Amino acid sequence: MNLVVAPSTALSALTVSRGSLSPSFDGGVFAYFVSVGYDVNEINLVATTAVVTSLLSVNGVAETSAVQAGPYPLIVGNTTVVIEVTAQGGGFATVYTLVISRAPGFLFVCF
Repeated sequence: MNLVVAPSTALSALTVSRGSLSPSFDGGVFAYFVSVGYDVNEINLVATTAVVTSLLSVNGVAETSAVQAGPYPLIVGNTTVVIEVTAQGGGFATVYTLVISRAPGFLFVCF
């Protein structure tokens, strides 16, 4: 289900350095999933706010809109990245959640 959010608290684009978003990006969708292989141990992202004066944070750290953020380390299994967009004057915020699933490695046993 897509919801309508105020442009001042919305993203207009979200991309990741490895894998691809599922579902495809839509500013009214707030949860995304990315699957990567075991060989990927970190990920970068670019989050672009719909309004240039909006404030952007990723995992609680202020970031610049439309500029690569990260790298964010990945554990085997799921790593959650939280992206928050707040209007310039504060108050309302929209939260986007990105879950990155890193595949397990293989264990080779020699006898």
